[in-house]
Formats: sequence, structure tokens, C-alpha cells
Amino acid sequence: MLFFILLNSLAGLSSYYISVGLYRRLSFIDFCLSWFTVFFAQVILVELLLGFLNLLYLPQIIFAHALILLAVYLAARKRPLFEFKVPKLDFIFENKILLLAVAVFLSFFTVKLLINLVNPPICPETHQYHLSFPAYWLKNGNLNNPIALFGTWPTSAEMTALTYYPMNAELLFFWWLLPLRNAFLADVGQAVFYLLGMLALYSILRKYSITQSRACLVSFLWVLIPNLFKQIRNGTQIDVMCAALFLMVLNYLIILSRQFNAKHAFLLGVTAGIFAGTKVLNIYWLATLLPLAAYLIGRQAAKFAWGRIFFVLTCACAGFLLFGSFSYIRAFLLTGNPLYPVTIALGGKTIFPGIIDRAGFSRLFIPWEQFSLKDMFFSEGLGVQFISLIIPGSLIPLVVGSCFRRKLKFNPEYLLLFLLPLIMITMY
Repeated sequence: MLFFILLNSLAGLSSYYISVGLYRRLSFIDFCLSWFTVFFAQVILVELLLGFLNLLYLPQIIFAHALILLAVYLAARKRPLFEFKVPKLDFIFENKILLLAVAVFLSFFTVKLLINLVNPPICPETHQYHLSFPAYWLKNGNLNNPIALFGTWPTSAEMTALTYYPMNAELLFFWWLLPLRNAFLADVGQAVFYLLGMLALYSILRKYSITQSRACLVSFLWVLIPNLFKQIRNGTQIDVMCAALFLMVLNYLIILSRQFNAKHAFLLGVTAGIFAGTKVLNIYWLATLLPLAAYLIGRQAAKFAWGRIFFVLTCACAGFLLFGSFSYIRAFLLTGNPLYPVTIALGGKTIFPGIIDRAGFSRLFIPWEQFSLKDMFFSEGLGVQFISLIIPGSLIPLVVGSCFRRKLKFNPEYLLLFLLPLIMITMY
């Protein structure tokens, strides 16, 4: 446990100093989100470098983070090192409905965490790769993924693909697994992303002038969605992690549209890279943000020279490639296909060969003849929210905004935000 505290103190302090130097003028919530983003990025970068050198062991990791902390401290020693903004939470205690939401969340969240801490991991994917791969790295000091798990060879394309999946989440699970050399803390590793998702959602709503109480209440409504909340018991899954990272990407995109500079572009790129490097399907969800991103960035063309726009976008791309491309490059070098085992074809011509086509791979998870919209929404605990919130919240503003756009002076940015859920459903 002492090593766990030491590791997180070293990485946490250096990430804090970096965030103070670059993002101290952001709001308290955005500063906290940037702090964690830098922390996560630092964990990924150190583990990738040491894993590449076959030096992925606890002493070397501690030494690497100590060096980073020393370098950051020396670079920032002339600045105040602690500039902590204290948030005002009075509005929570003045709203009884909000207090009830806080109480319900904390009660169930605490109980589920305690259940996880005293029970072994139960999710099959945890044993297939989420924790089995980090355990393998722990033994061998590198990031080589085994083809065979527990001595059993893959029996399907899905199992074959596990070795080549994006691994940013597993790098974070390895971080929690390493000091104690067991799954005690790693099995609750996804819990922090419930809080991050709430903070990101709250911050997004506040940027559109939603009151503190309403923004906070909506963030609790999000986290208490049954299908989302039940993931705590599943431990080292990555679904909530992906949802929180998506909200963080959206939040940073809005920040960039209002503070168009290199440091915020890099932060957006880093988060988008971490997101894409966590799960292949996240590339699709990033694509759903392209219409909004194109509008927000295109709006900057009238304010800045093209040279600055190009430089800012280059910084975003650099962050994305640095933290999102490793697993895909690795898969390409090992198999000749960055999305192995799926065959990638364009116009009937194979670009990257694999062992199964896209339609066949999709059928492994959702056979088309068994697909049901009713089951998708209601069996997964999203039916009521979908009918009462998502559909009206998307369609009503679109219809009203289109019919009365001149009279209401409706912002196209709002229309694109309301379209986002519909785009995601269509993509799915």
C-alpha cells in the first residue's frame, strides 16, 4: 500500500504542477478534469516507454515518475506551486431534491464499491484480457500480450482479436494492479470515471448557462441510469470509462471553441487519443462529434489567420496520435492490419487483410435477425430515459429552432448539440 501511495503521489503532484502551469485559469471543475487527463496521459506514456524497453517493473516506474516530478518542479519553481480553487457547494444544501440525489448516489455507490472490494472479479472480460494482460505484463516486464490465455488457444475471431485490442484502459488497470500485485484495487478501477463523467457533464451544462442546481441534478440523473450504475459491480469493465471520456472530449471541444489556442487543442487531442486508444468502437463515437467540431473550428476561421488555425489543429492531432495510435500501429506491425482481425475493404478491394469481414464480426455480438429496438432500449435499462428525455430533448429543439430560427435567433451550435444523440443512434 505504501508503494501505491508513493506512485500516485509522484504522478499526482507532477500532473498537478503541469495543470497549474497550463490550465489554472479554467474553472475548478475543468481544472480537476485537466488534472486527471494529465495524470492518465503520464501513466500511459511512462508504461509504454518502459514496456517498449522491457523495463516495466515497479522500481523503474517509480524512478521514471520521480524524474518527471523533479523536471516539472525545476521548470515551475518560480511559480506558486499550489493554487487551489475552493468550490462553493452551498447550492447543494439549499435544494432538497438535489440532496436526495446525492444521498441516493453515495449510498448505492459506497455499497457497490464495498461489495467489489471483498469479492473477486466476476466479469468474463476481466479474466479474458482486462486484468489477465496486465498480470502478464507484471510477470514479464513488457507489454507483450499472450495469444493463449490460461493455456487455452483462441477458438473464435473474437478471442483472436483480444491480443490486438486497444490497451489504454489496461494500462490504467496495470497501474492499480502493480503496487499490491493483486486485483484488490484494480477491480474498482472504473469507479473514478463515474465521478469524472459527472464532472464533465456538469461542466458542459454550465457552459450553456444552465444553473448550478440543475446541472448538478442532471449529472446525478446520468450516473444513476440503471445500465450505467450496474457496471460498478462488473469492476474492470471499460463501458463507463468510455462514456466519461466521451463527455470529457466534448467538454474540451467546447473549451477549445472559446479559447482557441495550442494548449487547449493539445488537451483535446490527448483526451481524444486516450478515448480512441481504449476501444476500437470509440473511433465511431468520435466521428459523431465531427459535425459539431467542424462548425466550432470553422467559426474560428473568421477570427484567426489560417497559420494559427493550422498550428492549433496540428497540436490537437499530435496529442491524438501520441496517446491513441500505439495499439493500432502495434497491430499493423504484427499483422499488417491496424484493425485486425477484421478485413478492411473499400469498393470491393481489400486494403487490410484479416480473418473475418466486418459484417461477420458484427454478427458475433449482435446477429441482425435477433436485433430488436425494444430489447436494446428496455432490456438495457434505457427505455424510459430514451422516450421521455432523449427523443423530446433532441427533436423538439430541432423542430422549434428550424421553424422559428430567425425569430428566436437560434444558435446552430445548439442544433448540432441536439442532433448529437440522433447521430449516435444512427451510427449504432
